[in-house]
Amino acid sequence: MPYCPNCANPVTGRICQYCGYDVYRPPQIPQAQYGPPIGEIIGKSTVAKMGIALLIIGIIGLILAVGVPWIIAEREVGDYYEEIYECQECGYSEDSYFYRCPECESYDVDWDEVYVEGETASFSFNYDLDLVDGDEDDWGLDKFTTGEMEDYFEDTIGQAFIGLILTIVIAIILIIVGIMAFSGRHQTVIFQGLTVIVAAILLIPAVLMIVSGINLVGFNILEGHYNENQEKTGDEVTSSTIYPAGYLVLIFGLIILIFAFTIMIKELHNISSSQQTQSAPIQPRSPQYPGGDFYR
Repeated sequence: MPYCPNCANPVTGRICQYCGYDVYRPPQIPQAQYGPPIGEIIGKSTVAKMGIALLIIGIIGLILAVGVPWIIAEREVGDYYEEIYECQECGYSEDSYFYRCPECESYDVDWDEVYVEGETASFSFNYDLDLVDGDEDDWGLDKFTTGEMEDYFEDTIGQAFIGLILTIVIAIILIIVGIMAFSGRHQTVIFQGLTVIVAAILLIPAVLMIVSGINLVGFNILEGHYNENQEKTGDEVTSSTIYPAGYLVLIFGLIILIFAFTIMIKELHNISSSQQTQSAPIQPRSPQYPGGDFYR
């Protein structure tokens, strides 16, 4: 004997005599429940939007770190010292030796070294310290430095790239956390705490980039003081160096640091507000009676 799928009572015909259910009715398939579109969720989630902004900053910073020169050096090339022979009687001079002055026939000849200024040439070096602009023969090396200084520059530049790559990874994580927090399937407080942790980790790449930029900018400042002292003592300054990518990395590191603190402060405030809302006592409502105060 068949049983009603609705009330589980025995059925003798098509219609259940207990609940009236049509035994031969096709089963109703529940429709799948879909959440709001990803674009709508991102539009509501501040964390996701800040993650996208960080992702854009990280990608732009990485492109600039590869394309912008890390070191630009200028120096005089082709300069030399030449010997000048001069008659001490009449002042006649030549750049080749003579023992008797052709003008006054004096034998009182002396010589001196004269500095002949060359041309100023520019040399650019990329993130790998390879010479990418300038004549290699004039520079003399295909690397900017050698030995310990070369290792120092490579480590400093490597810190900046690690910071940029970590920023991109953490930005993607923030986007995912922001989307999941607003999907409505999870407890928001858990993801607020997770966002605080991720934002705290974001401080690591920010500090790496700031330290890298400060190291290179510091070299620029030291060289500026050295050249200034040279000019004060009367010596001629024949070279200068700047670090364009170092300034950019420093700026990007400061921006990422501001993002990290902003996200942490905002999410900690949200957690505190949520806890205060949950712990607030519920005030009982006075019963409402029809007819106004007559029934009270």
